Amino acid sequence: MRLTHRLCGHTVIIVVLFTAIPQLQACINLYYTDMEGHTHVGSDHYSLFHSEVDVQRWQDLHDRLKVEMESDDDFKKRSDFAAALMHLGKADEAVQILVELEEKHPGEYVIAGNLGTAYELAGDLEQAIHWIQVGLERNALSHGGTEWLHVKILEAKQHLVDDPEWLDTHSVLNLTFGDDDAPVMPGDFEHGRTAEDVISAIDHQLYERLQFVEPPDPVVADLLVTFGDLVALTKFVEPAIDAYELAIQFRPVNLELAERRLAHYQKIAASNPLSETRPTHTTVRNLLGIGVIGGIGGIAFFLVAVSLLFVLSHRARRNKSVDKPVDKMVS
Repeated sequence: MRLTHRLCGHTVIIVVLFTAIPQLQACINLYYTDMEGHTHVGSDHYSLFHSEVDVQRWQDLHDRLKVEMESDDDFKKRSDFAAALMHLGKADEAVQILVELEEKHPGEYVIAGNLGTAYELAGDLEQAIHWIQVGLERNALSHGGTEWLHVKILEAKQHLVDDPEWLDTHSVLNLTFGDDDAPVMPGDFEHGRTAEDVISAIDHQLYERLQFVEPPDPVVADLLVTFGDLVALTKFVEPAIDAYELAIQFRPVNLELAERRLAHYQKIAASNPLSETRPTHTTVRNLLGIGVIGGIGGIAFFLVAVSLLFVLSHRARRNKSVDKPVDKMVS
């Protein structure tokens, strides 16, 4: 029995360590390539590449809240229930619930923000823009302070309704990177924002949006190309390559430009032998089935954990052979 407890305790330690892996990403460094082909050490921490649709999770939440609300009709639970409905493709039902909640509990940021998203998913862009802006007024720091980009996305979608060719001469963020294979840094960002601010906003907003949308989506594609341009200009080319590849799946209006930039940076990355050791986000997710865990660092962590479990198991067996009370309890 004690032997079993020892092994279980060690196994719990290993499980806890693996559970902590996603939180360790910021501590794992890999070699990346800059625009000149030089090698630099960095950490790839972009969330949008790890966005996944977990329908079962939202179905479970929906079912649990539906039961709980029969005895406890708390408005916060109803708001979460509406969020689950949106993820399950029932935006119209979510709108009805959230409109009622807004009437009964005015001033709640979560309700306004979710109502804006519900209206967008239901196809009412005018109401979507209104309620996302209301949410911004109630809490400008929500979603990492990136809801300004949600408004920009909605405005771009509205422009496309009015003029299907709007993206031929515009971009979601009104930024220009030139038409060459290598992008050129825009001269100005609105409202005093920096390139890093825009990268962070796109990363945050697309992480959430990619859980709802499917290709083709020219607005998402436009933002992915912008993300790739900015990351290549300020960071490394490998995540830019990932962004261009994903953008092409979503079919940007200027597909030829995205393909040229992808080829350009693939050539630069190929000139750096260390770049080949960096697993792509898709490869890591498919191989391990638990999301990106930091590439080489995650694999090393796995090997260390397995070795630790082996050593602890061997030690426990050795103790069993010399500890007679343990022999009696095990038998």
